[in-house]
Amino acid sequence: MNKLLLLSALLSIITLSATKVYSQNPGNTVYTEYMDFDDEAYDIDCIEYNTVVDQATLLQTSDVTPPKFKGGEAAMFRFLDSVLIVPQEVADNKIHGRVIVRFLVDKDGSIQSPSIQRSLSPDCDKAALEAVSMMPAWLPARQNGSNITGFAFVPVSFNTQKIYYKYAPSKAELLYKQHELINKRWKLIEINNRPIPTNLAEQPYFVMSIDNRNKRVVEGNASCAKFRARYHWNMRHWRLTFSKIEATVKKCEDPEIIVIDNTVFTLLKKTREYRITEDGLLKIGRVHKGVFVPLATFEPEALKETVVVVSGKE
Repeated sequence: MNKLLLLSALLSIITLSATKVYSQNPGNTVYTEYMDFDDEAYDIDCIEYNTVVDQATLLQTSDVTPPKFKGGEAAMFRFLDSVLIVPQEVADNKIHGRVIVRFLVDKDGSIQSPSIQRSLSPDCDKAALEAVSMMPAWLPARQNGSNITGFAFVPVSFNTQKIYYKYAPSKAELLYKQHELINKRWKLIEINNRPIPTNLAEQPYFVMSIDNRNKRVVEGNASCAKFRARYHWNMRHWRLTFSKIEATVKKCEDPEIIVIDNTVFTLLKKTREYRITEDGLLKIGRVHKGVFVPLATFEPEALKETVVVVSGKE
């Protein structure tokens, strides 16, 4: 039996406007469960939804409609699910608790000034803020037929535990076992299906490995800056995400050299899934409306047998 990490992120929303007060009983919640299936280690994987909405008690003092996410709460949860990158420390340190993010909803529906109302950890706080900041415009609060500025709270709770399940890989999964991602140098050749510039200081690449502390680490070069990161990889569901991306060394002073470091870092942050082509190329990207959209393409290069990765370093 293989290990499975069950990661539950409970989200509920309380909205308030400047002229109307809403309260919610402690037992009333709106939540969704994140179920993350792992192959041998802790991988962030597919998400199943189970949304329950209880009636809240509203204390009305004026005719105000609170701000809300377009499409409703279920749509909001699905969006947050798609962009939330769960920090590795949640699994490593078995973190329990929640982050509460507060933000303003402007008259045009834009999200303004997201801040931490209740902190859990620096990494969890950052993950929650990034997810909330990526939300599209809301429907603004309204009073007497006019848009007004309101505000909202989004609590995100983190909880981990180990459970077990039986899993036997399919024939197709065994076939692409030869295309494992770890311990290969993946060299960037295309961005958005276009060849990368030729006048780069170095061809961007990354290497995924497992260090001697059993942590999943990434090392590479983004064109000028060397970087380190963490990754979550699940072969069964083609899931791949990168987190904790940090530039370590940057040396590019030639004005004729094109620097694409930020582009590479953005591609890695946006990645949710991957595909391996018949030629063995790696395409990273995300699914949009049921279709995989590649953001970048990499070609593999086998590492020398004498190279040993220790604590994320060659």
